[in-house]
Amino acid sequence: MFTLFKRRLYAYIAIYILIMGVVTLVLVSRHQTLTGNYISANVREFDQRIESYQTMQQKMIDNYQQLFLNSPQIGSIMERSVAADSVEQAALRRQLLELSAKPFKTLSEYDVRLMFFHLPGAISFLRVHEPHKFGDPLAKSRPLIVHAQETKKKISAFETGKLFDGFRTVYPLFNDRKFVGTVEIAYPFSALKAQAIHQKRGAYTFLIKRDIQETKAKQSDLKRHYVSSLFGEEYLEDRTDTLLIGAEGFEKGEIEALIRSNGELIRKALAREVLQGIKLYHQGEYSLLILKPIYEFNGKHAAYMVELTGNHPFFEDRIREFVLMWLGIAVLSALLMWYVFRYHRSTVFLEQYRDAIEKTMIVSRTDPRGIITYVNDRFAEVSGYRESELMNRSHNIIRHPDTPSALFKELWTTIKAGKIWKGEIKNRTKAGDAYYVKSTIYPLVDENGQIVEYIGLREDVTELVEAAKKLEDEKRRFDTIFQHQKSIVVFTGKEGGIEMVNRRFFDYFDFPDLNDFLTRHQCVCEMFLERKGYISAPSFGEFFERLVKSSEEFRKVLVRDKRGEERILAVEFAPISLTEKEYIIFSYHDITELDETLQREEQLRFQAQRSEAAKMEFLANMSHEIRTPLNGIMGFAKLLENAPLAEEQHRQARIISEQSKTLLGIINDILDLSKIESGHLELEKVLINPFVEFEMAFSLFAPVAQEKGIDYSVALDSRISECIGLDSLRIKQVMGNLISNALKFTPSGGSIRVEIERIGKGESPDRLRFSVTDTGIGIAPEKVASIFSPFIQEDSSTTRQFGGTGLGLSISSKLVSLFGGELKVQSEKGKGSRFWFEIDVMECDRGSVLALNLENTKIGVMDSDSPSHPHVISQLESFGIDYTRCDRKVLEAVARMDRRCDVLIAFDEEIVHSVLRDLPQQVGRIVLIGTAKGTYPETVHVISDYESCPSKLYNTLLSAGVEGISRGAAADTLHKQWPNKRVLVAEDYDVNRMLIEALLKLHGIAPDFVDNGKDAVEKVGAVSYDLVLMDVNMPEMDGMEATRLIRRLNRDVPIVALTANALGGDRERFLEAGMNEHLTKPIDADDLASALERFLGEGDSGTPRLAPAEPKENIYAGALEFLKLPKEIVVKLFDAFCSSVPGRLDSLEQAAARNDLKEIEAQAHAIKGAAANLHLGTMRDLASQLEKSAHDDTPLEYAMIIGQMRADFERVCNLHAEEQTKKGV
Repeated sequence: MFTLFKRRLYAYIAIYILIMGVVTLVLVSRHQTLTGNYISANVREFDQRIESYQTMQQKMIDNYQQLFLNSPQIGSIMERSVAADSVEQAALRRQLLELSAKPFKTLSEYDVRLMFFHLPGAISFLRVHEPHKFGDPLAKSRPLIVHAQETKKKISAFETGKLFDGFRTVYPLFNDRKFVGTVEIAYPFSALKAQAIHQKRGAYTFLIKRDIQETKAKQSDLKRHYVSSLFGEEYLEDRTDTLLIGAEGFEKGEIEALIRSNGELIRKALAREVLQGIKLYHQGEYSLLILKPIYEFNGKHAAYMVELTGNHPFFEDRIREFVLMWLGIAVLSALLMWYVFRYHRSTVFLEQYRDAIEKTMIVSRTDPRGIITYVNDRFAEVSGYRESELMNRSHNIIRHPDTPSALFKELWTTIKAGKIWKGEIKNRTKAGDAYYVKSTIYPLVDENGQIVEYIGLREDVTELVEAAKKLEDEKRRFDTIFQHQKSIVVFTGKEGGIEMVNRRFFDYFDFPDLNDFLTRHQCVCEMFLERKGYISAPSFGEFFERLVKSSEEFRKVLVRDKRGEERILAVEFAPISLTEKEYIIFSYHDITELDETLQREEQLRFQAQRSEAAKMEFLANMSHEIRTPLNGIMGFAKLLENAPLAEEQHRQARIISEQSKTLLGIINDILDLSKIESGHLELEKVLINPFVEFEMAFSLFAPVAQEKGIDYSVALDSRISECIGLDSLRIKQVMGNLISNALKFTPSGGSIRVEIERIGKGESPDRLRFSVTDTGIGIAPEKVASIFSPFIQEDSSTTRQFGGTGLGLSISSKLVSLFGGELKVQSEKGKGSRFWFEIDVMECDRGSVLALNLENTKIGVMDSDSPSHPHVISQLESFGIDYTRCDRKVLEAVARMDRRCDVLIAFDEEIVHSVLRDLPQQVGRIVLIGTAKGTYPETVHVISDYESCPSKLYNTLLSAGVEGISRGAAADTLHKQWPNKRVLVAEDYDVNRMLIEALLKLHGIAPDFVDNGKDAVEKVGAVSYDLVLMDVNMPEMDGMEATRLIRRLNRDVPIVALTANALGGDRERFLEAGMNEHLTKPIDADDLASALERFLGEGDSGTPRLAPAEPKENIYAGALEFLKLPKEIVVKLFDAFCSSVPGRLDSLEQAAARNDLKEIEAQAHAIKGAAANLHLGTMRDLASQLEKSAHDDTPLEYAMIIGQMRADFERVCNLHAEEQTKKGV
């Protein structure tokens, strides 16, 4: 319906637009006619004025010509002049001037400006206005004269001249009927202008076409007598008579602005060359421009006579008249159209209302007696009767027996009184079914007030009545459920006002009804007791806020019931919306008994946790208590093995060592299992090269297999990435258990195969399968399920025959579970077993792989298209130097993984800038092959002439200390000297102090020493040092804290950390504490020299030294090659080492007995640094293992490790003593 009205509205709008379009056209036409008539009248008036003046002027000139110039004397003079010579002509010219001067003077008073006599042939004879000019030919420039002499008739027309433009009349002259020449009389435009201004105020001018004038006059004459017109460059105006001269009725500058603003309109008008008027508009004012074209005698347009007048209110009045008429007609038309539209819409609405009533309502009409005279289709549809069955019948035909007679009586009483009756009636269909209608009966009366008809409008409300009955049933059902809830249910408004409570509320609290409660309380929350752990508040708003903020487990309140007992209620709530109003339902559940049960369970859980902690403490204590005597047993057993005893005693000592190791393995397994089960074991994900890491680890089992006569092989899938991320230590532990079991249960002549395979099709992350396959004794099928349980082996005979605790597989299975995998087994009794598991590993990007390689090779070569690049690669390979190809992704990985590269060879400066900016600590030195435009620090070596001198790369790498280039036994090197620099060394270990002192003396430095951080702070505060070498681990105050205190003193002295730790993140901790750099023990002489050069400056050239040439078998060989110190100093270092380490080993044993992890870590750290400095690899590795175990608190047999350290120490010091004995020291 809306669409229908919309279409009709659009139609009316279209008609209205059409009508107004026609009206607009008519009004525009009328306006144009009126303004056109006005303009035409002004044009005619101007034209008539000009024509009238010209007619009068012409008559006056004609009269004078007849009276004075058409005389026999003048004719005679002109005739004689034709044949006379110049002398005679001069005399005759004077006679003619005397005769014509007086008439010319008289005519001049009437605006005549020219009187000109011409001889036949258009030769000038006398210009009365300019007597001195004569004799010039006029045939070319004056066609009017030529035409008059040819026709010998008078002719009047406008004609331009060389210097005069005007309205000319040429008269033929005769003497005795003989043609003797012509005379010309002319007046200018100024005469017309004077007359026009006199009659009408305005601006007047005479526009002459420039192209016509330029053919007759010289340019100099044009510039002297004419100016360009305001109307355009193509027209000229007399300089003495322009439009602006003498203009009246205009303000200054108004004419120019008017012409500029209407320029286009004026140009089009000028182009038409007809008599016309143009309406001009500027700044709210209308003006009228009249153009009267002037033609030469030949009909050619030559000029315009122009009139410009202002103040024409007629135009504004006509526009105002147009607008008012248009608006009046528009409003009247709109009102008329709106009235027609409303009338039509009302008619449509009435039809729609009737249609709507007919289609939706049950309609009937009856006469005053109640006899039906009309029913609609809806009436017949609902009642089930046909229209013919209802006509001329009363409504009793549809009356239901249940409807009381009193209702109909009241109905008739009301409508007979002329009133409207409304009510609900139960009716019956033809089929006997009941239906309900909501009826409204209207009595219709005539002009006399008599009822003539009743109209009944009924609405079928059967569904509403039935829905109301169902709603009532639902309400009773809800009320039953609500009242019988076991929980206390409170129905409140949004602000907390109680609307309804259930019966349980009154059973719980001592209130007879809700009104009694509301007289005492405003909110249920007022009855909640204030106790810790329970929600309570004096007001509903505060209570509800606390309730919402609290978590569900703590939504509890404490109340006192009608018996006076304290009860705990759990609170639940839910906001709901009913009939556009917000409510909140609260449910209170009594959880007193449940809460007590939960508290008991919490106590039991706490006790279990304490029991677990006690178990762990017991295990740790037992481990310590067992390890302490076991350490002595293993140590003395080792001594017995090396002592000069009988073979049987040696065998017994070996049995003691082997059984001790077995006992140690049992203890470690128990501790591992306990940590896994308690959740204290976490996996670490580190990047490794699996080919290096696993092949080396798994190959350690080969000697055992060879000893037993077992074919042992290890195979790694070549598709595995060279860089993966996982906890390799735990993987090696699992695989070690599996391999150990295979070795244990595989007899001589059998085989064991260890495999790592990549499975899948290149998905990320990689999935690897680890497996160990043997041809051992195998496992019975019924026992396979139990072998992963702790302390379980296939049967007791296995334990007796092969030993073991049965923990290895259990631990391995749980570790694999931590990786997200499952340890599986496939076995057949007597044929062997296969254990395997599959796990996901993180695959590194290419940059990370190359970053790992880069740290191994120590030297990187940037990819480049430089022509020098292949030559550099070839040269490195000829040197035998391992290198890694790099690109920007590799450099990003180096930064991300904090890897190290000693030397980076680059081929463009952009890479150099990038490395200096982003990787100043990760890249030691940079070699730039190519031209350098900038300046760089000393760590950058530039080889600009590599192509002509490739040997410079060799020398540069040699000076950078790249390993793999043979220096020769006598390769001279220089120690730079800093004799005037003061250096403080903070180091608590004597051996390290001796080493550092020796290294610094090579550079001319005599250092000061302190043995703890506290003294270092005091020293720096008292003395101005150039450099501080700070050990990280020291007594009283460590190096980190000492550095922080030094920095608080505003000391900017460079501080270099000395540490045996090379763990990830250490460097960041050192820099954060304020240190500038760090050197890792064992201290490399070249690294120390680089640090000195970086922080102390360039230094002086030193004296040469020779690299040691000791044989490799010598105990000092490694130290001599590494330290590059004289042998006598190295010997002293060994003396100090052998004298100081025994005390530290004793301290280690005592700390291990106390299980003092901090002391173990400190002593092991000191021994590790000293051993590393002397290149004692075994001692260094054992100390490092001990230090890491103590730091991480991981299970380790300290006594055994300390025993091994002591044995290696005795070996080293015995060799040192023997060496000195041989030398006679």
